Amino acid sequence: MNVGDGPEAGITPPDGDQVREVLRGVVDPELGDNIVDLGMLRSVAVGPDGDVEVEVALTIASCPLRTQIRNDVTARVQALRGVRSVEVRTGEMTGPERERLMAQARWRAREKAPPTQVPPTARVIAMASGKGGVGKSSIAVAVAIAIARATSSACSMPTSGASRFRACLGSRARSKPVTAR
Repeated sequence: MNVGDGPEAGITPPDGDQVREVLRGVVDPELGDNIVDLGMLRSVAVGPDGDVEVEVALTIASCPLRTQIRNDVTARVQALRGVRSVEVRTGEMTGPERERLMAQARWRAREKAPPTQVPPTARVIAMASGKGGVGKSSIAVAVAIAIARATSSACSMPTSGASRFRACLGSRARSKPVTAR
């Protein structure tokens, strides 16, 4: 609980709507939206002396952003005139709450996505490894060739090891991705 100076004579504490509104400024950095719109704000209670209690539902109990979100909530609410203290409680979302939040986050990410020339029907296969030299390029070439043979349409674009990728296909080209059709 953070305790401030409290409401001065004649200053009334904020109401719950004012607290909710200021909490729109608290953004979950992983989800890129504010905790109110994401449905993470469970409750707000404001006492007559300016004591404010806020409950925030985190996606998981061990959320690595718990402290940051708690500190952001406290700072935003404490800045409101008439607030004497702020107590932030955190809890874990239920399965349905988490599913709803993730669906909303995906929708917002899709809405904010930059334009692309990749058709909506395209299927993307990505291969990654934290270690080099494990055969990602070789597997990418084999998958692209298999897809091309099966569907008459495939394209592979390496993001690393491009010279090895071109060598797998016997190509000397340097500037364009290899396309198999």
